Amino acid sequence: MKSFALALLAVTLVAADKPTPRQKARELLDSAAEMIAATKPDVQPVALMHLADNYQTFDKKKAIEYFKQAFAAAILPPTGQGPFARSTQMEIVVALTTLDTAEGIALLKQMEPPTAGYDNRSFAASRVIGALLQQNQIQGAIDLADYMGSSGTYPFSGVSQIMAKLPPGDNQFAAVFTSALSAYTVKPDRGFVSLVMRYHKDLPAGLAEAALPRILGAILSGKGDIPYDAQTFSSSKGTATFTSREESELFDVAPLVREIDPKRYEDLLATHAELRSAMQLFPGGGPSVADDHGITIYTVSSSGKSSYDASVKRAADALNNRMKLAALINSRAEAALVAAAQDPDKALDLVGEIPSSPKQAEVLARIAQSVGEKDAAKARRVLSRCITLLDDVKYPEDRVIAWDAVAGAAIVIKDDAILQRAIDRMLADAAELYKEDTNTDRPNRAWRENWPSTQAYRRAVIRAAKLLSVDAEPVLQKIIDPDQNVLARITMAQALLERPFDRFQTYGGRQRQ
Repeated sequence: MKSFALALLAVTLVAADKPTPRQKARELLDSAAEMIAATKPDVQPVALMHLADNYQTFDKKKAIEYFKQAFAAAILPPTGQGPFARSTQMEIVVALTTLDTAEGIALLKQMEPPTAGYDNRSFAASRVIGALLQQNQIQGAIDLADYMGSSGTYPFSGVSQIMAKLPPGDNQFAAVFTSALSAYTVKPDRGFVSLVMRYHKDLPAGLAEAALPRILGAILSGKGDIPYDAQTFSSSKGTATFTSREESELFDVAPLVREIDPKRYEDLLATHAELRSAMQLFPGGGPSVADDHGITIYTVSSSGKSSYDASVKRAADALNNRMKLAALINSRAEAALVAAAQDPDKALDLVGEIPSSPKQAEVLARIAQSVGEKDAAKARRVLSRCITLLDDVKYPEDRVIAWDAVAGAAIVIKDDAILQRAIDRMLADAAELYKEDTNTDRPNRAWRENWPSTQAYRRAVIRAAKLLSVDAEPVLQKIIDPDQNVLARITMAQALLERPFDRFQTYGGRQRQ
């Protein structure tokens, strides 16, 4: 009896010494904070941003300071004005705004305009405007929109939020729209077209009619035009392709033209064959496409003029063919997943019609997760089929996506053995991807934040935290790159805090099959 009491006491002491998930998360974040100073210039901004995002759970003031440090790191050479740096600056501003709106606005105003291409400040400003409106600071939101317009980027999406907050009869409603129209006249932007399409019925008489000629004038004159790659919409209704920006933008506004000026609408259909074809399939124009969840939209590149080198044409044609195949793969995968909710057996039959083994494996795992709560035995059979397929998948990035889905299913059916196997395979594939990312002949020149190997390690540590909880830290020892280790460490802390992570976009990896 005495020995049993001593054993029970020992177990109790061990349990008392073990940190809670929250305590372990803070420990991981604090250790990451000490490691960040030694990371590479492209890692410091994103590492500090993720650190700040998670540290707000413990210390809001310190989190704000980390966000400000992240922004400062993102604007320093050699990161500077590159696309990854600008995107990171935008994300920092948006995230900081949720903690301290004034600080977010201050950093937003420090963002420099790009020398060319998309201006990230517009998106960031729209999100800041959204935060101001949540605090009922309508005038502050209007003032910020005007300020951003004067600095060269009018936040049409943010202005749309302002108009949604104002009652249609409010004098400011028409005034805000008029300011947006003036900004569009100076610098055309498709965001204004979306705004008009949404609110034209609420505007005072004559305003929508005044805006339409300016919109059509900008579209038909090519004002503000930039290089355009053909865009295809594919759904169960059919396929429509726009080979010019003019046709595509007319599609956005066509329903409004039809309502306000029927004759002009018929004239446009008569002179624009692609528009005519698209409106037959999608009578609601651009807005209806956005509401069609079964649609696949993809962009293809021009094969070039006849004077182009033959190899350039072949490369463009190959890219176009891959995009078409990707659209087909995604549409069939979506059909199988939709069917899984009502008829799992039908969904399993549809999987065979997906022309991609990696996607088949991923969809099988997601079907297993879908049926797992009600039928664990069936989920295991589906996972067995999935894992058999994975044995023949060639590229590690493809395997990682599917193994992550397997891990998700294993969690649902509470099968720790399958979950551990999935984690081990993801770690092995991540190590293989790291060799590709650091290949001296063809190194990945994207920021480490978006390397395929970084994202694979993240997927693995998230699942490890679910399986092992506070005992998951030893998994980090398998990540030999110190920069990736810092990023994964923060991700593990986020998983222990049960905060979802969904930033898995990759750049620079091999073309997925």
